[in-house]
Amino acid sequence: MYNCPRSSHGPTEKTRGGTSMSLPTSAHSTGGRTTAAGPSAAKPNAPRGCCHHWWTIAAFAGGVFAMAAPRATAALTAVDAQRLTRDRATDMTASWSSDGKSLAFVSTREGSKNLWICTAATGDLHRATTFALPAFADQPTWSPTADEIAFTSNRADNGSPDIWLLNLETNEQSQLTTTPSVDWMPVFSPNGRQLAFVSDWGGKDALWVMNRDGSDPRKLVDDGWDPAWSPDGTKIAYRSFVTGQEGVAVVSVNGGEPVLIAPAASAPTWSPDGRRLCMVMRVDAQDELRLTNADGTAPVALPLRGQSPRSPDWSRDGSRIVYDAEGDGGRSLYVVSLDYRTPEVAIADPSPGDRLQGTIQIRGSVKIGYGELDHAVVEVGAGEGPTEWQQVGETLRQPVENDVLASWNLEGLTGAYTIRVTAVDAAGDAGVAQVQVHALSEHGVEFASADTPGTMTAGEVYSVPLSLKNVGTMTWLNSGRYEVKMGYRWLDDSGTVVIRKGLLAPLPRPVESGETVSLEAQIKAPPLPGRHTLEYDLRQGDLLWFSDRNALTRRVAVQVVVPISARLLGQQTPKQMTPGQEYAVALRLLNNGTGPWSAEGEPKIALGYHWLTEGGDPVDHTPALTQLTKTVLPDTEVSVSATVRAPEIAGKYLLRCDLLIGEERWLFGEKGDVPTATVTVQTLDGVSFSTAEVARSMAPGQIYVANVGLQNTGSLPWKAEGRACVRLGYHWLDAAGNTLQQEPILATLPYEVLSGKSLVLAAQVQSPATPGEYSLEWDLVKGEDQWFSTHGSRPYSQSVLVARPAYGVQFSAVDHPAKMIVGQPYLVTLTAKNLGTLTWSSREPHLIKLGYHWLDQAGNEIPHSPLLVPMPREVGFDQTVTLPGQVRAPEVAGQYTLKWDLLQEGRGWFSAEGANTLSTPVRVEVLYGVEFTSHDTPAFMMPSQRYTVHLRVKNLGVLKWEAQGDVPVQLSYRWQDQTGAAVVARGQLTNLPADVLSGANVDLQAQVQAPGAPGTYVLKWDLLQGGLLWFADKGAKPLEVVVVVGP
Repeated sequence: MYNCPRSSHGPTEKTRGGTSMSLPTSAHSTGGRTTAAGPSAAKPNAPRGCCHHWWTIAAFAGGVFAMAAPRATAALTAVDAQRLTRDRATDMTASWSSDGKSLAFVSTREGSKNLWICTAATGDLHRATTFALPAFADQPTWSPTADEIAFTSNRADNGSPDIWLLNLETNEQSQLTTTPSVDWMPVFSPNGRQLAFVSDWGGKDALWVMNRDGSDPRKLVDDGWDPAWSPDGTKIAYRSFVTGQEGVAVVSVNGGEPVLIAPAASAPTWSPDGRRLCMVMRVDAQDELRLTNADGTAPVALPLRGQSPRSPDWSRDGSRIVYDAEGDGGRSLYVVSLDYRTPEVAIADPSPGDRLQGTIQIRGSVKIGYGELDHAVVEVGAGEGPTEWQQVGETLRQPVENDVLASWNLEGLTGAYTIRVTAVDAAGDAGVAQVQVHALSEHGVEFASADTPGTMTAGEVYSVPLSLKNVGTMTWLNSGRYEVKMGYRWLDDSGTVVIRKGLLAPLPRPVESGETVSLEAQIKAPPLPGRHTLEYDLRQGDLLWFSDRNALTRRVAVQVVVPISARLLGQQTPKQMTPGQEYAVALRLLNNGTGPWSAEGEPKIALGYHWLTEGGDPVDHTPALTQLTKTVLPDTEVSVSATVRAPEIAGKYLLRCDLLIGEERWLFGEKGDVPTATVTVQTLDGVSFSTAEVARSMAPGQIYVANVGLQNTGSLPWKAEGRACVRLGYHWLDAAGNTLQQEPILATLPYEVLSGKSLVLAAQVQSPATPGEYSLEWDLVKGEDQWFSTHGSRPYSQSVLVARPAYGVQFSAVDHPAKMIVGQPYLVTLTAKNLGTLTWSSREPHLIKLGYHWLDQAGNEIPHSPLLVPMPREVGFDQTVTLPGQVRAPEVAGQYTLKWDLLQEGRGWFSAEGANTLSTPVRVEVLYGVEFTSHDTPAFMMPSQRYTVHLRVKNLGVLKWEAQGDVPVQLSYRWQDQTGAAVVARGQLTNLPADVLSGANVDLQAQVQAPGAPGTYVLKWDLLQGGLLWFADKGAKPLEVVVVVGP
């Protein structure tokens, strides 16, 4: 319901109350009666009226008139007109029920204006409303369900016309609008959920739309009357003043700009198919009923009985139009009966089933019942129900009576074809005739019968009896090079060929042209379930299918089912697992097969799974099985908790769940089309080895140094100390894979290694005492005997030849420094034992020298020029020499590995030949290191003014900052302009309160004086040693602050 204020009215005056309500009429109407409120908008889509069907309704009071001649608009023609009522009372605004069995109309018989209903078959009348003056009922419109009528009435207390709803079963009347304005001309939407109506709410007549119960009203367009809802429900035709011109316009039900389609017209009503409109048109100062196309074009006058027609309404079956007009003694109802005749098409030759060759003439007739022929075409298509057509002959523009329609050349064609002749009249109505014929060629087959099962089990083989007729000119041989066999192919639901060549069935005998043969084909169903198409075809020899020569195939729809089938609807899988551990995976499955999943009978069904690598390759494993606790019937969902055992090796995997049928057969298999879940298998204690630099050729029983790169891939940290500490070890395996009973040398960690972190560890390894080919497997051990490889981590394996090598060395350091200062040289005394067959020369050209490599924390060698120490004397096998090693620390502080090595001139490093090196971790530190951790230096200063600044400074170097003595460390500063030029070379000094050790902090209060000239400067805070040495000159980083100096 809605309420709105009383307002002034539209183009004509409306009277509120009284025995007669004078409602707006078109500008050309005569008298004060209402223009029809076209209720046809409530008409649902209905089939076109039957051709040649004339309808007669029993007249209320005589007066049946015959037309002198039919008037046609294309295939639609008015063939009869009848006067339905003859009474001194006024009968008007009739509306057809959706089933066409009744008419509702307004009549003043019995003294007041009420709704009446007429039964079409009998002419029986009854009054639907019983209003007494001054109340009235007007403008009835049927609902699509024919059980309700909406109408206009002023029966409410305010005397203003509103929209009411009459329930025909209960006779209950309900008021839909309660406004003081005039609400009228209701019409139902095709689905019955809405009503369009006219209201002057807001001071101007407009079209409105509301829900069937009167809720949610919205204005559609101004200056609108006589609404008629299109059968598809998308638009409304109505009487309008578009751009000031009166006529019928069309507007979308969603709003927008209306389009004027018929000037000087009113009261539109739609044909049930939405292709045409009937409306009142003003022609030569006279009102006429005219039919038009939906866009208002091609108007054709209908025959009239009576004068000044109004309120046309098209019946839902399309065969009749009712209207009211002035007749003898008053305004009465009239009906026009319509005849719908499409173009008549007939094919006389060839006849159905004719067998044709060469070029033939297609003969027949094309006739037009009403209107004019637009065109006619002859087309042919392969098969009984062609999807593609090809035109033959010329397009016909004139009717043809039993004559040649087109010529058709059948050369190269074979099998069944359909000839189609289509004629279209000027309004687009069409008539069609078809005939099926057979084109003869060498390869022709007709499938007389094929008893194909409509449902097959996937993978099963079926015997299908077939009956084939040879409709070609060639004899089908059943042996030899050109033997003909029965074959088939499978297509999926999208039409894609999934099995191109099925099992072939031989013919039992040669088949002559025109003969029929029976045989049994062996049909193997596709492996996957779903809707498929089985296409029968004949095959000649090894390559030629009959369909390749345009012969017809036989297609049969087949539903392929799987007795045991499943669809995974959902799963909840842990994203992380520990190697070898069991987990519960929640699954939701649908039994989409045709058979039950048995928990006890045969075959027994169990839940299992497959592990795949990230690349989709199967992982060798034995799955844990979960037995069903109850039988699952077809089309039933089930939720199950399945047990899954994680792989033994850490890594990323794909988990694919599956059903095990019986003892061996998996439903999907490792390559099945089933969703997978990504799972990371991570050990509590896990390791990944990136590299292991060790001699690949070793002398028997010798100790070598290896640099091993490893990463913590477990979830727990590696402890460097305690009972659960982690150490690096190894195992030796002989050529047969047997582990040697040799105690490994374990390397301790330098510090605790967190999960995900990496390091390079120097470890010692002792080679086997017996020469031979071995595998060296690096592994970590936790505590005394918990080797990581037993918990899912892969050991790092290397092939090592144990023999006496040419290049072999065993280093030991007498006193090796663990810390160095950047850039400083150091002397390290080393002993080197010759384990190879090569004698170390102390003379050119094969001089042996001691050198080294620096490696960063990632194990990468940093660029450097090593200090080389020549061999002091010749050193033979098993001899030891003491060498004064010289080394220079890297220029950048950090954690490094110093790897000692021997270099042979003209040959290269011993380590490149597989010899051992001596790797030692070294911490390289700075001498002069400072960090300004906090300060409050002003960003703006006044020229030449002094400011107090508080700074906290940390000693990052190894040098102790002395507060007293000959070379004290003091805080100072320098001023530079924006070009970097010095403005103040050294500012005021600030003494340290005490000595500052390495790693300690000190708080200072310094005085700084701003430059004398305004501008933007850089203030550099730095430490000064002995009044001369700035820390920045030794690589330390000063504190730089941009300061604006201004007035």
